[in-house]
Amino acid sequence: MPPLKIVLIISAVLVVLIVIVIFKKIDQRQGENNLVEQANDSLSVDTHVHLQGRDLESAAAKLVDEMDKQQVDIAIIVTVPGRPQVEPSVIEARTQEAVALYPDRLKAMTGGAVLGRLMQSTSVEQVTEENLATFRETAQELLKEDSVVGFGEMLAMHLCMNESHSYQEIMPNHPFYFALADIAAEENVPIDIHMEAVLQDMTMPEGLLIRCSKNPSILKGTIEPFKELLAHNPETNIVWQHIGWDNVGVMTPNLMRELLSQYNNLYLSLRVTQATQGPNRIVDSQGNISKEWLQLFVDFPDHFMLGSDQFVGDLGEGVKNASPSFVSTWDIIKQLPSDLASKIAGENASRIYHLEK
Repeated sequence: MPPLKIVLIISAVLVVLIVIVIFKKIDQRQGENNLVEQANDSLSVDTHVHLQGRDLESAAAKLVDEMDKQQVDIAIIVTVPGRPQVEPSVIEARTQEAVALYPDRLKAMTGGAVLGRLMQSTSVEQVTEENLATFRETAQELLKEDSVVGFGEMLAMHLCMNESHSYQEIMPNHPFYFALADIAAEENVPIDIHMEAVLQDMTMPEGLLIRCSKNPSILKGTIEPFKELLAHNPETNIVWQHIGWDNVGVMTPNLMRELLSQYNNLYLSLRVTQATQGPNRIVDSQGNISKEWLQLFVDFPDHFMLGSDQFVGDLGEGVKNASPSFVSTWDIIKQLPSDLASKIAGENASRIYHLEK
């Protein structure tokens, strides 16, 4: 065979191979896009986002822009008690004002600041019929805002990650938590809770003591008090946030399986950070979902949702921002079967938070 003809044949074969590779890449990308589109057909919801800084209106605009890029329909904004010098009611009001600018895209949780401060300032021994009644009245009043879809972010145990951060603890079997659960059930709204998984009293991990002197030397067990809260009123839907972001090594898929098997009113909101190192992370260093977590999603498909815990807004120079987690959290949807992707991306959250297109 003439050399020229051999060259032409080889060239033709290479062209065919290149075309095949290109079309495979296109099909793969189309498949990923289809998963997101299928999830978005129902509604895609990020159940846990923070607006921060002095200009919350600009932060809200920035968030909506990022939501458009990630094809997220609705983000739920949470509040926390904040610094002692800031009045909690101001935090709630400013957040509501920013959320109201985008009524079709942003919703709000309430009470994280106001009720959280009341809980922090009232020990179990200090609870009376009078302050319990005040707590109930305050909670019911906060729900009257149009954009509000639940209570949160309620801090059961919040670890301090640096010296400008804070350690906060209100055990989930506090009488105020039980009162809040009853109100949430009556009004058919969920409670959003931030809590480290601690099976029993344990020594604070050394790394956390080094990171922040405000962390106590002993961590109290949270799981048994949490079970009391879940059992107190089975009609109360409780969304445990930041699943997959474990700081003490206890938030295992097996523990989550045990709790989901016992409590039908428990829902888990997933968070994936860019820092994949750490115990019980949902994804490995390559960004792939672990087999144990994936099997848990498959076995309890109606009990998972996404909550990126992204902080949006400018805090100014010298202030540490939280690890970015919006994109990394939403990226896991691409790895899920279409039916499961739709549920976790939005169907479950739409049902629990009563959201509509």
